[in-house]
Amino acid sequence: MVQNIPGVKNQTILVQSKNARNGKVYEYKKSFNDFALMTELVSIKKGEEVLAEKAEYNSNGKIINRKSYKNGKIHSEYNIVRDQEDRKVMYESFKRGKLKTKSDWSYKPNQKCLDYSQLFKKDGITIKRKWTYEYYDECEKKQSILINSKGKVLKKWTYDCKKEGEELTKKKDVSQICKWEETDDAFLLKVQQTFDEKGRVRKVVSTYRSVDTALVFYKYYNSDNELTYETEFDPNTKKTMYYKSYKKGEIKYQGNYTYEGEKQTGYAWYKNGEKQYSTEYEYNDSMQLIAITSYRDENKVTHMTTISYQ
Repeated sequence: MVQNIPGVKNQTILVQSKNARNGKVYEYKKSFNDFALMTELVSIKKGEEVLAEKAEYNSNGKIINRKSYKNGKIHSEYNIVRDQEDRKVMYESFKRGKLKTKSDWSYKPNQKCLDYSQLFKKDGITIKRKWTYEYYDECEKKQSILINSKGKVLKKWTYDCKKEGEELTKKKDVSQICKWEETDDAFLLKVQQTFDEKGRVRKVVSTYRSVDTALVFYKYYNSDNELTYETEFDPNTKKTMYYKSYKKGEIKYQGNYTYEGEKQTGYAWYKNGEKQYSTEYEYNDSMQLIAITSYRDENKVTHMTTISYQ
């Protein structure tokens, strides 16, 4: 629950969460910088403060390091190196001091598009996978290629197809991607359709408000052209209104959000049409979040969380 509490510029908050089922109370302190991003998370146990997480950012508020702690020692960590445009050029993660993942990215000179990206083996030196990218111009993708450490091509993604209905043929180790746009007075639709080596077609449709290209819907379709997932956004606040996942044409899971202005006041999650749990949010006169109450079914309180500001 503490991870979902919104940030407050240059403040530290105290979070107390009670499990209504067993009576246990958990306490945390969470500190934020002038970007309202978390810099430190401290767990309070029997009055003693124990560092749980710590994060560092660059001068533009972009994350460059995050550490998580266990029993006072660093348990896991990741580092991000960024260029002058804040793009990631290197990422590495560690667990118990050992390298788990390392990747890097290289960009074309004087352009914002990728030239290549690489995934390394656990030694941090040997290349495991490499993706290369080709463009028509202005970063419009022509194709991307995945190769292994021996230079063997494992997969290709081609962007030759430009419109709906263009004939596609199955090609070994190749996924073909079509993109097109549809417009009317109210909305702009951007469609991306993939056609893989087994002949399966999948489609993603993004709907934007024409007047300002604010996002309204995401919709995903499977190889049978069945809707499998959708999300609606409020184009004015950019907040998520709901998401739904489907199975055989029926809604399997659904999450609904409620707001007053830009402040979230509630959330409810459903499975097969039945509410499984819900959450209510309470604010003070300064519109600061001060309480979160979680319910199982309709009226059974499971967690009660209070937030105070220091």
